[in-house]
Amino acid sequence: MGTPKPLIVPWLRRKLDGGCYPGVRWLDQGRTQFRVPWKHGLRQDASTEDFQLFRDWAIDSGSYRPDQDAPAPSVWKRNFRSALNRKPGIQVLRDHSSDSADPHKGFGDFPPPGPAPSSLEQLLGSNELMTFFEVRVYYRGHLVLQTLVPNPQGFRLVPPNPGPSPCPELTDVVLPEPGGLPDRVQASYTARLLQGLGAGVLLRVEGPGVCATRLGRLHAYWGRTETPAPGAEGGELAKEGYTPLYDLPRFVRELICFMEGQGSSPIYELWLCLGEAWPDSGRSWKKKLLMVQVVPTALQTLHQLSQAGGASSLRAEELDLRISDSLGEAGLLGALRDWEERMESQPYG
Repeated sequence: MGTPKPLIVPWLRRKLDGGCYPGVRWLDQGRTQFRVPWKHGLRQDASTEDFQLFRDWAIDSGSYRPDQDAPAPSVWKRNFRSALNRKPGIQVLRDHSSDSADPHKGFGDFPPPGPAPSSLEQLLGSNELMTFFEVRVYYRGHLVLQTLVPNPQGFRLVPPNPGPSPCPELTDVVLPEPGGLPDRVQASYTARLLQGLGAGVLLRVEGPGVCATRLGRLHAYWGRTETPAPGAEGGELAKEGYTPLYDLPRFVRELICFMEGQGSSPIYELWLCLGEAWPDSGRSWKKKLLMVQVVPTALQTLHQLSQAGGASSLRAEELDLRISDSLGEAGLLGALRDWEERMESQPYG
């Protein structure tokens, strides 16, 4: 029996993590954006090293046999790009393939690594929320920062060059300078928002829930979707004390109903809007100067499992999720019901 063809996402993640090729590397701490040299094969300075990543994928995927086939760098590169195209969400963020000095492409929305099996099993056995956070920052609909916050306590949104943190247990997520925005008026208004951010906006985990507060003079708002209907859940964040945003018992309850066909898919993402009111059903989120999308990755993983039919039928490597298949014979739905019962009988605090 031949060796099975590898899946492009876990294969490429291993190459990026290992630093196997010159110029092939991650672009962000959260390991969701990466760059790949993209030199044309007819350039006089092209070398075999420039196509090594594409060649190795061709070999490992079975489309190129070095002992039988003639080298075809352009075909290797095309097949590599085709494999990425078939993965939902992965897209070219920056195309610098025509750059004479450093031809390359920057790719984004690479699926972040899922929680380790022990983390997922600990979550299923606890009435506290244990998760990392994927954070995306948009300046008027344009993605300017995407990062994974590997801190289960939460994070602080801060302006460039922030001062000492009043909450050192939280990870600082530094919002980018707006100077690179092509619209100078937009850049000026965004800079004013960042100046008003002060000590920042805190999002932290408290027991089974996520809550937030603002420390600066800039007003901050929250919602649970980027397309809110009139009367949608959300509103202004408190400055004195914390505003509850979402909690684990609610997510589990909604996920069980969804899996049983008795409810819609749970909405677990959070959207923060700085300096402008939100939710705003009359204006697109892409028109807001500064929006922040927050995804609790543990809830995302459980949601993906439910959509795949539960752990027993999921090929975890297809989603690039490092998840144990030891949820028991009852499967994910049974585990969620047991979990809900435990949380009801042993409430937090």
